[in-house]
Amino acid sequence: MAIQFLTADQVAEAIGVSRSTAYRIIKRLNQELENKGYITVSGKVSKKYFADRFYGGAELMKPQPYVLNERRVA
Repeated sequence: MAIQFLTADQVAEAIGVSRSTAYRIIKRLNQELENKGYITVSGKVSKKYFADRFYGGAELMKPQPYVLNERRVA
């Protein structure tokens, strides 16, 4: 199942900010969504909405491969 929401740690890593700044950004984005009538999850933001607002919906929305028990062979 694909990830639908991003946490503060994921937002912080994606845009290179501190965790506390990421929480403020999430709060702002969720407020925008609530004003449009959407239900939000505190401390998380829709991956699609985040990508739309920060990247125009591009790069972040590409499916990432899932690797189970990655082993490196010399």
